[in-house]
Amino acid sequence: MQSRRLWFQTIGLSVTVAVLFAIAIALVTATAVLAFGQKDSPETPEVRTISGMLTDSKCGARHPRNSGMNVAQCTLFCIKQGASWKLVDGDAVYIIKGDSSNYDKLAGERVTLTGLIDGNSVQVQSIEPATP
Repeated sequence: MQSRRLWFQTIGLSVTVAVLFAIAIALVTATAVLAFGQKDSPETPEVRTISGMLTDSKCGARHPRNSGMNVAQCTLFCIKQGASWKLVDGDAVYIIKGDSSNYDKLAGERVTLTGLIDGNSVQVQSIEPATP
């Protein structure tokens, strides 16, 4: 009778340990999935004002000095060759989107623009020469 009772206690203890071990593994796995499996939520675009040099995607802020053109002329030349408008502010480079009719007269200059910033692109709402 005691040997039967010992077997029941051993089986009961083994089942309890196995269930607790399975729960621990499930908790660790769920925590890992939540910690590492989540993707960064996309940032919502926000309206901001930024300043920088209005330039093109080919030359950026470094236009060749030996081209015989000033910065504005080089920027406009590159735009006509298919480059896109960019705003360079130190290490930050923004792709400019929007009505480009006002950009020609500000090419190669430091500007202040207000727009909807989404990552590294800006949907321009207004643009004007930067005040010194």
